[in-house]
This record gives sequence, C-alpha cells and structure tokens, in this order.
Amino acid sequence: MPNLKYNVLVTGCGGDIGQSIAKILNSIKYIHKVIGTDLHEDHAGKFLVDKHLIVPRVDAQNYFATIGEIIRLNKIDIWISASEPEIRYFTDNEKSIKKYKSKLIIASRLSRIVGFDKFKTFEFLKDNNFPFPKTFLLERNSKMALKKSIIKSRNGSGSKDIFICNQESDFNYYKKKYKNFICQEFIESTKEITCCIYKNNSVIKTILIDRKLTSGYTGYGRVVHDKKIESYLNLLAKRIKLKGSINIQLRVDKDGVPVIFEINPRFSSTVLFRHLCGFKDLQWSLEDKLKIKSTSMNKKIPLVSFYKGYSEYVV
Repeated sequence: MPNLKYNVLVTGCGGDIGQSIAKILNSIKYIHKVIGTDLHEDHAGKFLVDKHLIVPRVDAQNYFATIGEIIRLNKIDIWISASEPEIRYFTDNEKSIKKYKSKLIIASRLSRIVGFDKFKTFEFLKDNNFPFPKTFLLERNSKMALKKSIIKSRNGSGSKDIFICNQESDFNYYKKKYKNFICQEFIESTKEITCCIYKNNSVIKTILIDRKLTSGYTGYGRVVHDKKIESYLNLLAKRIKLKGSINIQLRVDKDGVPVIFEINPRFSSTVLFRHLCGFKDLQWSLEDKLKIKSTSMNKKIPLVSFYKGYSEYVV
C-alpha cells in the first residue's frame, strides 16, 4: 500500500458511470480527494466528490484551458473521463490530450478507433477471424439484405436509436430517415453477455456477466464462467493491442458460438459491480498509471449475483 495520497479528477461525474467511479475512488485508502466536473450541477454525482465544478463542453474553445487550470489548482495526479463524448473527442483529436497523457486513464488508441465506429468493429472482427454479425452501411444497401436485422447508429452509444427491422417497408423507412446508420444481423439468442477485458503490459483479466437491463441500466446480473468466451476475449485483447479496460457485448447464437457485436472502449456502467465482485479494473488502471504494485489481481472472481439500488439526496 503506498504511503502517498493522490488527487483524482473525474470528468462527467454526473452520469451513472461517473457516479460509480466516484464511489470506487471513495473506497480506496490512498485516494486523498476526488474532484468532479460536469456541464451542470443538477445531478447526484456532486454529493460523491469532494469538490464539484462546472466545465464547458469538450469541443468548446476554452475546455482544455479550464481543465488545465483545475488540474493545476487542485494538484491532480490522475484524470479519469467518465464522459463518452469526451473520450470520442480525444480519439478524433489525439493531439489535444498529448500534454495530459501522463495523467489521463484511457483505453489504448486502436481499441477506441475500432470500438467507437460500429462498422469498423465489424471489419475488425471479420479481418481477425472472430465470429461476427453480418453488417452493412444502411445508406449503401439498396434492398433489405437480412430477414431480421438491428438498425442502429454507426457512432452512437447505449440503447437509444436502436430498432429491430423484419420487413422491407420498415427498412425503407429507416434508410430514408437515418443517415450514418448500420444494418446488422439479428443474432437469435437467449443469452446476452457483457464482458470486461483489462490488460496491462503483462496481464490480461476478463469477467463475464449475464445481465438484465432495467430502464436502460443494468438492474441485475450474475458472474458466469465460459472458457470459449474467455479464450476469445484474451485473443481480442492481443489483436486490438489493448492497454486499459474495455467492455464487450456479445450474444451466444443457436449453435453455441459467442458472437461479439459491440466494443465499448471505456469504463462501463457495471464498473462498480465488477469492483465489488473483486474484478477491480478501475483500481488496477490507477495502480498501473501510478506504478503501484497491485495485490488484488490474482484473486479468483466468485460466481455471484448483484442488484442495482438507488439513493436519494435532499438539500
């Protein structure tokens, strides 16, 4: 355990991921202060940090000047972005974060380039001989090529703007209305697994969670073991040159083949669940960045179940 105390900046602390990250940081003894930022203060995340500050959007001209001043004044040692728009911006404008690379915890670049573009995800899986769902650019498809498909944004995230399409009239409607969307094969399955891969220079760790969504969030989940999926994930980490933590969505098809359909190159909404189960990828990322030897990476993850609760704050 280190003798020093560290200050951590969490940008996007108002969302569910940001709040989960703040809760984890508050449980780690060598974290001194947690500074949180967001675009506004109308969220519960401000109650989980030692100081909350409002910042402009990441694409605003004064964003990095504002962040730089926060880092300087608060003696920030580590910066964790819980905001997907921020991480996407960093990926598209890599030079913008050059001076912060020593502080910023972020998944390695190839995983972000592949993961943030769902068509590139399909191409990567196909090129590297992983099972993949057939995927087309919606605007380039003149006719419905699949009997049943998922229509979704090529660059979007979450469950918003995702449609199931099983007839030609619907396909034509979506094609006309939505630009830069993809048409992806619907994988018939009773099992959808969310997985996390963490990799540093020498170790790959994975966890598999069979979950149920409640209002777009993970309301319930259970840890499962599957050697075939774990083997795929280990190979994926190597092929995508991973360093850091990413989230993988897959479905097991009718033949028992795990088919990856999404790569999310960031901490996910199950980060706190994972931490409580013993899969401490946020803490491992901190310790890797701070060059602190981890004492928890060799522990076996138990087959546990977990449930999402809620808290209220009145001021």
